[in-house]
Amino acid sequence: MARFELLDEIDLPFPLGGCFGCWGYDLKNFTEPKLPRRAVNDLELPDCHVGLDVYKRQKLSGGGRPSGPLSFLKVYDQVANVVKSGGKTRRAAKMNTLRDWHGDIEEFIDCKQKEEKKAWALIEQGYDGSYNGDAYGSVMYQNENLSVRVSDEFMQAAMTGKEWWTRTITTNKPLEKKCASRLLEKIAEGTHICGDPGLQYDGAIQKWHTCKGTEPIHSTNPCSEYVFINNTCLLYTSRCV
Repeated sequence: MARFELLDEIDLPFPLGGCFGCWGYDLKNFTEPKLPRRAVNDLELPDCHVGLDVYKRQKLSGGGRPSGPLSFLKVYDQVANVVKSGGKTRRAAKMNTLRDWHGDIEEFIDCKQKEEKKAWALIEQGYDGSYNGDAYGSVMYQNENLSVRVSDEFMQAAMTGKEWWTRTITTNKPLEKKCASRLLEKIAEGTHICGDPGLQYDGAIQKWHTCKGTEPIHSTNPCSEYVFINNTCLLYTSRCV
C-alpha cells in the first residue's frame, strides 16, 4: 500500500473553529503519493470545503507509469467520507476538475455514472439505498463533485463535429484522438444519470479573470458559484460568539 504524506504548506489564516470557508487549490505536482496538507486540514475544519484541479501528472521519480487522477480521486473521496464537516446530510464538500485535453478525460467523465449503476444493482439486491445506506456507501466518488474544465476550442469542436486530441502532460504532444461531440454527449449522459460531471467553462473563466497579473485560475469552490485566484479562500464567514 502506498504511503501518503502530507505536504507542508503555509498555515491557515484563521483559528480552528473560528469560521467556515471554501478553498480553491492548484495541485503543483500530481505525481508522487502525497496529499496537500492544506487541502486535508481544510476538510477537517467545521464547514470547510475544497476545490482542486487534478490535471497535472508527470513521470514518477522512480520511473514507471503514474497512477493517474482517478486513483487519487479515490483517496480524496475516502478522506472526505470520514470528515463530517458538512452536517447531517453530507460530509466534506469536495470539487475535483480535469482538463478536456487530459489523457484520462473519458475515464473521468464515465467514472461516477459507473459507480452510480453499481449502487443501483446493490439496491436491486436489497441493500439500503438511502443516503447513508450500504449501497451508496459501497461505491466511490460519492463525497466529491466532478467537473470537466472545457475550453472554447473544445466546445467549438463539439459543435462542429471535429476531432479532439488529448495531450501528454510533460511534452504537450498529441496522445489520443477523440470525438469532441461524443465526449460532450457522455458528459450530458453522466449529468442526467447522477449529476456529474458538471462543466466549468475555462475559456470564459480566464477571460473574466479579475486579477490577470496572477496565474490562470485552476479551480473553484465545490459549488462552483465563486471563482478567484488559486490557493485562496473563496468564500469566508466568521462566527461571532
